[in-house]
Amino acid sequence: MQRITLALALSLAASACNSTKAHDPADPKKRAALLDKVKALEGTWEGTDASAGVTEFKVCSGGTAVREIMALGTRNEMTNMYRLEGNELVVTHYCAMGNQPEMHASSPAGNQLMFVCDHVSDLDAPDEAYMGGLTLVFADHDHLRELWSTCVKGEIQKGEPFTIALTRRK
Repeated sequence: MQRITLALALSLAASACNSTKAHDPADPKKRAALLDKVKALEGTWEGTDASAGVTEFKVCSGGTAVREIMALGTRNEMTNMYRLEGNELVVTHYCAMGNQPEMHASSPAGNQLMFVCDHVSDLDAPDEAYMGGLTLVFADHDHLRELWSTCVKGEIQKGEPFTIALTRRK
């Protein structure tokens, strides 16, 4: 019995040390290109529409992450944390709806980064709505569009995504 308990304990300990997700070997150039696109957004941005408010991007954690605060200073303020995981750029969206979708982008497509939802934390019900996709469109150094797709019951909603147009504050 002691051998079985020891074997089980060693097996559990070994699995706890493994990454929860398999990745291709890290490619430093690919990784840098992904995070650098978001790092270049550092600063304060204003929505071109009054409902967008002010957004702030800040490089943090020794340059390994970027924090975006949307609707800065309002009761609907939300935070997005961008970081690398393997060869992917990951964003976790801390939503005003109370859930936290995690989305992954593996490579830029022209002037866009397209994030696809991998999983969602803290859903109150399986059919609860959450942000299921994000595309960042880098129009130029001073203009950014964020296209957010809503997911309900595991399905991206048809129609136009919710778009936030931002201009860098001078």
